[in-house]
Amino acid sequence: MKTINHSLNMNHSLNIKHNLNINHRKTFRLSVISGILLLGCLGIQLSGTNQSLFLTLNSRLNTLISPFVWQSFTLMGDTLWIAAIMALGLARRERWVLSALLLAIPTTLLVQGIKQSLGVERPPAVFDISTLEMLASPLTLSAFPSGHSATVFLVAAMLITHVKRPLFISLIWLWATLCALSRIAVGVHWPTDILAGAAIGWLFGILVPLLEPQIGKMQHPKRWLVFIAIYLCSVGLFVHDPGVENVLLLQYVTAFLGLIFSIQYCSRRVLRIREDVHVIHS
Repeated sequence: MKTINHSLNMNHSLNIKHNLNINHRKTFRLSVISGILLLGCLGIQLSGTNQSLFLTLNSRLNTLISPFVWQSFTLMGDTLWIAAIMALGLARRERWVLSALLLAIPTTLLVQGIKQSLGVERPPAVFDISTLEMLASPLTLSAFPSGHSATVFLVAAMLITHVKRPLFISLIWLWATLCALSRIAVGVHWPTDILAGAAIGWLFGILVPLLEPQIGKMQHPKRWLVFIAIYLCSVGLFVHDPGVENVLLLQYVTAFLGLIFSIQYCSRRVLRIREDVHVIHS
């Protein structure tokens, strides 16, 4: 019996090491994308084409696709919107959600730290607003890097590290790219902003597979943390001003879904655990 148990433990340890090695290799390969994004950002900045590229994209993107679509994608890149929509995956993907929440903290701190340190002016502060396709509130400061781009690429990287179907991976890439480009289309970010933000978000997002084994089994306090964070973000989305018009329906529907699914998660996963603990001690 001892021999069998020892063999099982050895096989389990080998499987864990094998999975960790696979995750490390996959993380290294995906990290190359962050390097490519940063090189693209550096190339645009050094070539002096940042402003001209912005003007071209700002005009052509709105010609190709309806302004309403770009405003919708800008909302979908908002942190509160993403947090609320993540409630739909709480029941089956607790570790994914918790990992994303934890990694969003250093991502936000880094992005906001760079923003405040550099104080790069946004397009409305450089150009006459009447010459731009302005689909959002004309923000003027803290351009670099784009927080929306960092958020969407954090989530995109997290999803791509788990999803295996090429179709889903393509859709995730399309969603993240359109959300990032929407910041140029609505007139509030430079091309370098979205490339740098995407690189930062992607770099943190691919750390999810490395973080998940450390999280371990979801315990009661962690479930409370997930529920409170998603619930508050959903409530906040109801009163949040995303800076774009014509998206109230999408905003309110997502906030409502976030509330419903977070409460459902709490009743089935969080409060049930509390009942189990009460039964054990009684």
